[in-house]
Amino acid sequence: MEDRVFSHTQLYERPKLYDQKRDESQVTTVYNLHSILGKKNRLTVLGILTQKEDTFYYLEDHTYTIKLSFAELEQADPDAFFTENCVLLCEGFYSNETFMVKSIEHPPLHQHKSLRFKVHDQDYFGCYNKLRLKHSLEHVN
Repeated sequence: MEDRVFSHTQLYERPKLYDQKRDESQVTTVYNLHSILGKKNRLTVLGILTQKEDTFYYLEDHTYTIKLSFAELEQADPDAFFTENCVLLCEGFYSNETFMVKSIEHPPLHQHKSLRFKVHDQDYFGCYNKLRLKHSLEHVN
């Protein structure tokens, strides 16, 4: 999933060891969950939405699991459907062992110039071969 997000190099980047001063049209830095612990500023994280037995929602990645609160939610895509086990990009801040979500969205699709969906050129289920065989049998009869 990280590869999908970071393939959009003009939109997202991984955190760097140095702090750069950038203008308002900056690239969004996406942090791992363990790296936001103790930070008070607004950050963007990527993870999988889960719900534990305690009925709270959590965001998980390969580094950490963090409790979520939607009490401060300002923006969510009204056309999106958010459910358990979906991957989310969340923007918010860390407070009292909880990530306060301000904005939530689905990550973008993979952007790779060589990635093409050539459904008409690929016969994934043998459908074209069956049609071709049926067509050739009709011509024989």
